[in-house]
Amino acid sequence: MASQASSDEAIPSLPYFGTSWYEHGALYWFHRARMGALVMVGVAFVCFGTVNLYRGFRSELPPSVRPWWDWSQCALSLVAFVHGWIVARRQYRKQLLAPPTPKQAWIRRRVGGHTAQAVGGRGLVILALPAVPALGAWIVGYMVATTTVPEYTWEAGARRAMAEAAEEEKPDQRTHRPTPPSEHRGRRRGPRQ
Repeated sequence: MASQASSDEAIPSLPYFGTSWYEHGALYWFHRARMGALVMVGVAFVCFGTVNLYRGFRSELPPSVRPWWDWSQCALSLVAFVHGWIVARRQYRKQLLAPPTPKQAWIRRRVGGHTAQAVGGRGLVILALPAVPALGAWIVGYMVATTTVPEYTWEAGARRAMAEAAEEEKPDQRTHRPTPPSEHRGRRRGPRQ
């Protein structure tokens, strides 16, 4: 029991997940589902606002132009959705190369809201554009792609920080620590009995 208690103390707490990220238990999946639900609410608001702004702009167009404009907006929105998805996944892969430590993750959480507010204020100017559906589709693609990643970057950073701390403790010997569930994937454990 003493080794289990000492290994639990070494697991860093992360924003939104606490220490549940380590074992991927029911609490972890509850947090992931909650974050996904909140993102879906955000996506619904973006879609609602986009459609209403587009309806207002569309009503000012001549009736003969409306079908052409609608189809061009559909095509542009599809391209924007895919582009938003690709940008988010590239950013994710880039962040995985140097993931944040648990301390950096907490700092980003505190600072992130202010950054989002500053960008959101500038976004009001963009909302006046007639191509609002494409902007909304890009935002939706980006938000969905960042939510559906298999592992968040701060989880990878915490895992890396734990491995580095274990190496610093005993450089001559391999320390025994529980292997996180994501590292179990793909390993063969031998025949089952």
